[in-house]
Amino acid sequence: MPRSVVAAQPEVDNVASGLAWFASELGYRVSVGAFEDAFGVPAQLPALLADKNSRVVVAEAHDTVVACGFVTRRIPRHYLDHDAYAYLGLMYTHPDFRGRGVNGLIVADLKAWAVSRGLYEMRLTVYYENEPALRAYEKAGFRRHLVEMRLREGEQ
Repeated sequence: MPRSVVAAQPEVDNVASGLAWFASELGYRVSVGAFEDAFGVPAQLPALLADKNSRVVVAEAHDTVVACGFVTRRIPRHYLDHDAYAYLGLMYTHPDFRGRGVNGLIVADLKAWAVSRGLYEMRLTVYYENEPALRAYEKAGFRRHLVEMRLREGEQ
């Protein structure tokens, strides 16, 4: 059981492939180097790892990555009441480690990083029907904010 999280380092070659594997476990259609808009990643994961305005963390158990997440500084739309905010993404915990506080460790680390950089507004995206994740983030202090509507013409 992980008791802490570690920052993923740019020089660790297998971080990108490990995170891509996590994403594929969730059913995301991504390749090792192409974490683009679906996750809000500024470019490719290696760039995120090297970005001084971002932090990628993983939780490990028995030398295996079992959870991950990142935070990056973003500029909001001009009409909002803050100059910058922290966006948390690629939040994933292996099913065998859910309900054990691992996500809480990841979120706490990312929140602390954001606050240390003066980013007090924090946001993340969760699927509307993912109640376990919604509860986990609410437990960490997040509140439901917007509902994004979607239509795929021709689907029912």
